[in-house]
Amino acid sequence: MSGRAIAKSLSLSTSTISKYLKQLEPAPWPLPEPGAEAFLAKVLEKKKAPAPSTRIEPDWEQVHRELQSHKGVTLRAGSHVSAPAYGDSNGFWGNAR
Repeated sequence: MSGRAIAKSLSLSTSTISKYLKQLEPAPWPLPEPGAEAFLAKVLEKKKAPAPSTRIEPDWEQVHRELQSHKGVTLRAGSHVSAPAYGDSNGFWGNAR
């Protein structure tokens, strides 16, 4: 059965199926009956370490001082105040609510 057919039958993308098939390349086929499920679980549960973040952590003390200096400004209303220094490419903090 092709990877495309497997992907279609499981409603998954072909890239996901390719990833799983690549992970299973070292597996002996057919799988030995005692412990086959545990073996598959072990092989498929390998996770890569998350990539280090490229975001710069804001100076929260400075943010706090700026917010305190503008009476009546809430985090939602002032979420774009320090955007050039700390925001994303759109100029917003994203999850400052």
